[in-house]
Amino acid sequence: MSKRPNLGYTLPIQKTPMPTQKPNTKHTTTSIIAAVSLALSLCITPYANAAKQLAFEVLKTLPHNSTTFTQGLLVAGDQLIESSGLYGKSFIASYNKETGEQTYKIPLPKRVFAEGLTRINDTLYLLTWKENKLLRFNATTREALTPLSYEGEGWGLTHTDNLFLMTDGSEHLYLRSQKDFRVLKKVKVHDQNKIYRFLNELEYAQGHLWLNVWQTNQILRVNYHTGEVTGILDLTSLQKQNGGNPKQAVLNGIAYDPEHNAYWVTGKYWPKRYLIKISTPVTQ
Repeated sequence: MSKRPNLGYTLPIQKTPMPTQKPNTKHTTTSIIAAVSLALSLCITPYANAAKQLAFEVLKTLPHNSTTFTQGLLVAGDQLIESSGLYGKSFIASYNKETGEQTYKIPLPKRVFAEGLTRINDTLYLLTWKENKLLRFNATTREALTPLSYEGEGWGLTHTDNLFLMTDGSEHLYLRSQKDFRVLKKVKVHDQNKIYRFLNELEYAQGHLWLNVWQTNQILRVNYHTGEVTGILDLTSLQKQNGGNPKQAVLNGIAYDPEHNAYWVTGKYWPKRYLIKISTPVTQ
């Protein structure tokens, strides 16, 4: 708090006449309570709803290359398309989602650290970590197209009908133009208890945004307009099945499969990927 300024003179003191009538304490108390209630409601409104704990059921398990540093995952027809990171090792690969067999692989330049990816029509869009480039590929021919530029780090990427949704490892979700990738809006991802940081791979499906949180076993269900977390999915049981160092073999990768009305999930260096059905327990 700053010091009160020295004005160089003394302010005259005015005596306030004593009231001739006893104040109405009932009305005063009521007014104070109303004011406090209003102030509290204004403070907690954005965080008012508790996020629901979600449940899941494993429908199918497929082998997953345990050397893959999973960054992004999506379903395109009968294919699962995955991006893998690290300098000198980054690539995009496609797999038959029923058998797990690899159908193609796009090696990336050694100077590129691949991150999240999404597909719109016949174009694949791939984020890069610190290269400030959104790489683009023809999804049929795999030919490289002219990239777009952006500032900051790239982590996760998905899209709605008219927007890109992107994360950069912070607490922010970025809503970007599909025309030129400029930022239209950003929101903080939160629930009533906390703000979530290290937001990573993501998927938009069925009116919900699903967000991996780096170095955790949680996937968040989020209202992307407000950033409010409406559900939390804990996949610790799947992470334990995939062993390894939990700080390296982290949960990352979620993709909606409309054929099964379910979601594929996996992690970095996991030997398995899973098709899961997500639900809300009836007790909530």
